[in-house]
Amino acid sequence: MEYDKVPKAGSGRADWFTMAVVAMACAVLAGMFAMVSLAVPHSGIFAVLWLPNAIVVGVALSIRRADFPAALAGAAIGLFTGEILGNVPLNGSLVLTAANTVEIALAVQLSRRWCGLRIDFTDPKGFFRFVGALLVAASISAVVAVVATGSVMIDGSVGPLYLARHASSLVFLGPLVMVVFATWRHRARGGTLVPMPVMAVVLAGTFMIFGQSNFPFLFLATPLVVLAGISSGIGGTSFVLVAMAAIATVATAMGSGPIVLTRGGASLQIVSLQMFLASLTLVGIPLAGLIERGLRNREALRASRDDKRRVLDNIDEVLFSITNEGRWQSLNMAWERAHKSGRPYRLVLMDMMMPELDGLEATRRLRQAGYGADMLPIVALTANCFPEDIAACREAGMQGHLGKPMQMDELTDAIDRYVHAAGTTPAIGIPTPVPATGATTEDALAVRYRARKEMLLRELAEVAAGIGSPQWDVLAMQLHKLAGTAAYFGEARLGELARSLEDRLRRAEDATARLHLVRAEWKTMHEAA
Repeated sequence: MEYDKVPKAGSGRADWFTMAVVAMACAVLAGMFAMVSLAVPHSGIFAVLWLPNAIVVGVALSIRRADFPAALAGAAIGLFTGEILGNVPLNGSLVLTAANTVEIALAVQLSRRWCGLRIDFTDPKGFFRFVGALLVAASISAVVAVVATGSVMIDGSVGPLYLARHASSLVFLGPLVMVVFATWRHRARGGTLVPMPVMAVVLAGTFMIFGQSNFPFLFLATPLVVLAGISSGIGGTSFVLVAMAAIATVATAMGSGPIVLTRGGASLQIVSLQMFLASLTLVGIPLAGLIERGLRNREALRASRDDKRRVLDNIDEVLFSITNEGRWQSLNMAWERAHKSGRPYRLVLMDMMMPELDGLEATRRLRQAGYGADMLPIVALTANCFPEDIAACREAGMQGHLGKPMQMDELTDAIDRYVHAAGTTPAIGIPTPVPATGATTEDALAVRYRARKEMLLRELAEVAAGIGSPQWDVLAMQLHKLAGTAAYFGEARLGELARSLEDRLRRAEDATARLHLVRAEWKTMHEAA
């Protein structure tokens, strides 16, 4: 889930209107929650106003960056108004407004500087950099409050209380507000709900913890949050955190639960509650993020395997030969049968190194035969990706090129670009065998690769032993195929040896020289395999 992927900035009247709405919304939120904060038990005026800061920070990190100045200005107006309506003296209101505005500004700017515009809660390092930014902002805000008030700080504990309340509130509420925005923004995609049995366990455990005041069972809350993270990801964990916070707050207000065992009165109990909730956030959100990332990676892997299976099931070789009259004809009838079936090929992957007719000339002849680019896109498969090679492919009539060793994601991208872009689906006339039930695409590809590799190594051994009459062009072509695919299956060295032997066989002067090359190299290739 992305927690800062916001709409792009527009211009003109729409921007000014949006900024005005943002400023008014933040002013209302800040003023309303400032008054709520002032109603919470506290010492003096300096351990309050933690609630609106955290909410405004979460909002500011969820909207467009261009709207942040409006959000900050609105929050400052709302904070000052709420403090005045809450009977805070004018001097105190000015100090609190300044300190809290600094806190909001620093929290947002440091988060974006350390985490980027996109704060990814599925990245533990990124999440804790975000937490670090919040803690630094709260610390500097506390310093500003202390310096600005000077002699007003009679009780030495007021400064630490200010820091504890503000820091824990930012850590707990800031991420939750961002999750709410992200969930609303992506509501059409659905989300992961907390399974009812898990929610029942969480609620029962929370009521057990806060339904008594004799035992400090707060540590039992952590396994409940972990359970929520495992079962429902970031969204479900956030929901569970809110539910637990509601139960804990009500129980504490009623004088029940381990929080009331805190000495020092209601003010310190509120601080203990906030720090407890912040600690749950520090455990639950990163854990849920890791699990969510794992699930996302698994889905990506599954999609990749589906792509590979689609490619494997819909790719076939069309073999051509050149007659003495210079005409080319199909050897395996795949091309003719595909057209006769009414399901012609939609894309050609053209090998550039072919005997008698290279890829460039084959492309030219296809174009001359009436197969235009809109009817039959052609993509080159070549180990030569220099600008002049690419230009030659384009000039011959190709639409793209793929380098060797070919990567599966590049192949599927080419299929999507040149086949699906036209609104068609791959329609191959001669289907390849489908892997057996239970076999993965990786298994099927590996089986095909191993079969070709073993056949080539066996043929090299027979040539080296002087058995039969070698067909050098066919052997070179088999080496060429191995060179282009070996690296994909983790045998890059074998691919390099195959490419080297292919090149030397093609440049050898006669059959005797080629025979010496095979006898000198086949054992090395066998060992590399």
